[in-house]
Parts: sequence; C-alpha cells; structure tokens
Amino acid sequence: MKKTKHSLTLFIAGYLTAFFCIQGFAQASKHSDHPQEKNNEKGRIILSRRAEAPKDPTKLNCRHPWFQSPNSARSLLSWGKTYKNKVQEHDAPHSYPIHECMKSLRNFGTAACKDPSAMGEFKTIARLCRAWFNRAKTYERAKAAGKPIPPSAYSPKQAKKHVKSRLRWAKTYERQGMKTANKAMKMYEEALSFDPNNRQAAAGYDKLYAAYYGVGPEVARKNRTESNLEGRLARWPRHKVYSLAIDELLGKHHKVEGTTPKLGLNYLDVHYLVTRIYEPVINANIDEFRFLKCSSVLSKKRKDFRDPATKKELADSRGLCSKGATKVRPKEILRDNRMRMKLIQILSKKTKNPKETLEEAGRIVANQVGAEQTKVCWLYENPYPEKHQPTAGKNAKCNAWGSDSMHNTRPGYYNFVYALHPIKKKTKLQIWEARRILAMAGLEGDPLDKKLAKLHRRAPEYKCVAFTVSFQRERKPKGGFTRIRFRGVGGNKEISCRRIKRNRQIVKTMPDHWNNFYDTVIGGAWKGSWQNVTGWYRIRRRRRWIRRRTTIRKVREGVVFVRRKI
Repeated sequence: MKKTKHSLTLFIAGYLTAFFCIQGFAQASKHSDHPQEKNNEKGRIILSRRAEAPKDPTKLNCRHPWFQSPNSARSLLSWGKTYKNKVQEHDAPHSYPIHECMKSLRNFGTAACKDPSAMGEFKTIARLCRAWFNRAKTYERAKAAGKPIPPSAYSPKQAKKHVKSRLRWAKTYERQGMKTANKAMKMYEEALSFDPNNRQAAAGYDKLYAAYYGVGPEVARKNRTESNLEGRLARWPRHKVYSLAIDELLGKHHKVEGTTPKLGLNYLDVHYLVTRIYEPVINANIDEFRFLKCSSVLSKKRKDFRDPATKKELADSRGLCSKGATKVRPKEILRDNRMRMKLIQILSKKTKNPKETLEEAGRIVANQVGAEQTKVCWLYENPYPEKHQPTAGKNAKCNAWGSDSMHNTRPGYYNFVYALHPIKKKTKLQIWEARRILAMAGLEGDPLDKKLAKLHRRAPEYKCVAFTVSFQRERKPKGGFTRIRFRGVGGNKEISCRRIKRNRQIVKTMPDHWNNFYDTVIGGAWKGSWQNVTGWYRIRRRRRWIRRRTTIRKVREGVVFVRRKI
C-alpha cells in the first residue's frame, strides 16, 4: 500500500513539473521567434523581433538595439552562415533574398560586436546584400514606371536562368509558325540583352527577323549587331525622316504599271514610319483628329458633317462620335483627305522648310480630292500565311491592317496611288473639301483657291439614283390588310434627273432615314402588281383559335428616285 502511494506521488509531481515547464516555454516563445532571442527577467537590454532595423543595415553600429543579443558569438556566427548560404544560392528570377540578408547581417553584426574576429564575415555579407538591395530597388523602379526589367536587376545566377527560360519560350513560339514570330523575336531579343554573345539566340533572331520584315540575312545580322533593329530610317536626321513621312502620305513613292506595283519603300521602312512617326503624332494630338474623325463618321452615316453639327455630336458621350467610335488609326488617315492634311500640317513643323513643305502638300492634296485611287500593299494575303509580295488594284489580295484578322501574322500596310483629276470635273462638295484643305495649308486667296471658288458656282451639285425596293401589306388579325409599308431595298443605279417620275404615295411610304443631309426622296414608280404570299395564319372562329392557310401579306416591287448631293 505504501509503495503504491509513493508511486502515485512521484507521478503527480512529474506531471506538474512537466506542465509548468511547458507553460514557461510558451510564455518565453511569445517574446522570441529565434533561438538566439531569449527572455531576460533581470532587465537587461536584449534583442527582440520588434526591434527596428537601422536605415542602412550594412553599416555596423554596436550601440543600436538591432545589433544586441545575449547569445554567444559562436551561436550567432552559426546562424549567420546558415542565412548567408541561402543568400548565395538564391537564383529565382524576379525575387530577392531581402529577409535572408537582414537575418544574416543581424547575426554577423551582433557577433562582430562581441568578437572582432567576426568582422570579416560581416563585411562579406554586407557587400553581398548591398548588391541585392540595389537590384531590388532597380526592379521596383522599372516596375513602377511600367518599363522592361533591366539586366542590372538580376544576379549572374538569375540572369543565366532567365536566359534559358527566354530561349525555351522562343522555341515554343517558333514552332507555332509565323503567327507567333513576333513573340519569339521578343524572347530572343530579351535573351540577347542579358547575354549578347549567345549564338543560339542570335541565329534564331536573325532568321525570324529576315522572314518577318522581308529583308536578307545579311541585313538582319547587320541591324542586330549595330543595335539598329528599326532599319535605316532610325539613323536618318529627324527633319529628313519627317519629309519622307509627308511624301509617303502624298503617295509620291509608289507607281502602278498595269497591275504591277513598284513600291519605293520596303516593309521595314513603312513599319518604322507608322509605329515611330504617325502613331505618336496622332496620339499626341488626338483631340484634333477625333474632331475630323467624327466629321468623317457623320458623313458616312449620311448626316450633316459641318463643324456645328460635329461639335454637337462630340458633346454626346453615347452618340455616333463616342470615344470608342472615334479611335484614330493610321489607315483611317489615308482614307480621309482632311485627316491626312492635318497630319501633314503637324509633321511639316519639324522639317527644314515648314511653310514651303506645307503649301506644296496642300496643293497636292487639294488636287487629289475626288481623284481615282489605286490601292497598293506590301503583303500578299492568300494563301495563308501572307508573304512579302507587293500587290495593287481592286482585286489585289492585300493583307488586312493590324492583327485583328485571325490569319494575320504581321500588320499589313497599304497606301494609294492617285490618278490625275482635272479640277473642272470636281463637284460642289469636292470643291468645298479642297478649299478647306487649302485653308489648313494657309493658302486662302491662292490662285488655286480663287479658281476653285469660281468653279464652285457652275459645278454639279446633285445626281439622281434609282433604287429597286419592295413594299408590303400585312394581314390584320380581324381581317383586311395594313397600309403600305417599306419592306427592303435591292440594287441601285445612277440615272438622269430628267427621267424621274413623281409618286406621292411612295415618297410618304419611305422611312425617315431615307431623307437626310445627302439624300432626298423625290419620286418613285410601281413595277408589276401586288403578289399574294400565302401561309399558315392563326384566326379566331366560333370562340376558338384555329390555324388556316390564307394570304398573310401582299408584296409589290417599285423604284424609288433619290436626289443626292455630290
């Protein structure tokens, strides 16, 4: 019995001792997250995880609380080497061992304060961590500015791993064909920025560059080694490049002999003009181009496109000239004479002779208003993928502009060759547009402007167009047919205005949008007789609905005569 009581007493004593030890360890662990940081009940200054680091932890200050600890120098050196190894082995791209650096600096610095022989270790880790801190700052600055991460933000190990990753992605994109050639070139270019002597990246980039821009392998290699990937125009004087850009807008560089185009600029030159000259200027003056684009949109919608109407439409955020509808691209500049003249007006300010250049361009564009246009382009679209083969004419298989087409592998650029157009053949609207262009060039009162003003009185103002349309009368549920309604439109042809027949019934039947700024319905004529269209119709008989095959509508063709402003 006595033996049993003694055993029970020992068991209870052991249990209580273990319980209080665990409680004490838990309380101590609340104030320390590291074996070197222990609780001290005697009031000594010790290091805790809440101690703030100095502004520059790579400089040792033994009086700072961050470099104080009750642990031995041997223990501190051991922990410092552990974190130092992690810093030296770090190679993950876009990440930096800041936490490991701070831990290692703290341990080595505290050890050096206790044992001066550890100062060498502190200086070594301070040099390593200072480099990592600078890389992290470079990365954050580039990321905040939205710029590519420079090679200086990578360590040698990170750079080596990053180059392997870029080459792997470049091969993946290259296997998918020319559709992803641009992405593959970017991967090769990034790899070369880290390792300029990488043969695999250089060979892959030269091959894709030559195929993408339609140049020879020697030109591709020369542009890469000279860091001139944008071509010869990137090395030209700025005033000369702007003069070339204006001549391209005027269509001076290209000719068409039969159906064979002779292009004065290659694809790489046009690519440089569009991406480095036209697009930046358009984006910098977007409000002026939006106004002209809105006027063009209203004209296409057969609405009043003059300045007061354009200002009113621009004020409506949900109208035809909303921000989404008035995005301006270089291809739209080529199609609209006033927008083309506005771009020339801005570019001419950076040439050697701004006034002379602008006046010459104004006369050329004014003469081109209403002239016949022949489209020329650099890429032949069909069969896919497109290839570098200049094409021209109405039936030319030109590649679409931009990368919005699912088959396009690169942007397709085009321009127009203008035929001679005598000013005596210009219509009133064409003369009005030509005089506006001359005013933009500062040529009000010029002999050409006076001649156009004189011709404006006798210039043709209207033309007449005949549209083949159809009308219908639908059956009513209670019997009978509705009034005559417009059903659809077919083809059209230009006719003499003397052949127009008046028909008030057809004029009233036409929808309101047929009468607009350009068009006015002035007559019509019936063709044939009313034709019955039969089908199943739901009618009510004797308090119930039944389906019956009967005439559901009557259809008749006609001709509508429209007078159109020209």
